[in-house]
Amino acid sequence: ACLYLGIRNTFMVPVGVKVNRRQYNKSFKTLNQVGWECFIACQKPERIDEIIEEAKEFPNISCVVLDDFKVLNHGIPRYKEFPLSTLEDINRKLHNNSVRRLDSWMVLYTYQFGVNEEEDKEFQPYMDEFDGVIMWTWQEKDVHLIPEKFELFKKLTPKTRRMVGCYLY
Repeated sequence: ACLYLGIRNTFMVPVGVKVNRRQYNKSFKTLNQVGWECFIACQKPERIDEIIEEAKEFPNISCVVLDDFKVLNHGIPRYKEFPLSTLEDINRKLHNNSVRRLDSWMVLYTYQFGVNEEEDKEFQPYMDEFDGVIMWTWQEKDVHLIPEKFELFKKLTPKTRRMVGCYLY
């Protein structure tokens, strides 16, 4: 699908299914950059080691993405379950390992910012810890908000690289 659509860089975010990352990485060899979702690293830091190990064989693995980092989990934003030091440890491992530097990215949905200024300020240190942040809409009805939300997104992410996500069906 990536080759057919001309995609050269991708984040792989398997949702609700187990995948054989090695098999996918083989098929991704022609891509420039590949990132793997690994939110579980907040609970199990050793999972980062697995991706770093795979990066030895697959030089286009360039990053890890934490999907749904701010999504509610039983009414509590998921990021509040982990101290900021957890992200710092993950980054230290990604940035300083025996293979090469890998970056950390997070997903931020348009409904998760620009609603409550205090909440945005509280979340800021977490966003600053990532190398990059990807802005996504959650629902199709919010697509018209993208220009306004993107301006705010730029203000909230002055220290990180940015991307805007695009769903393909």
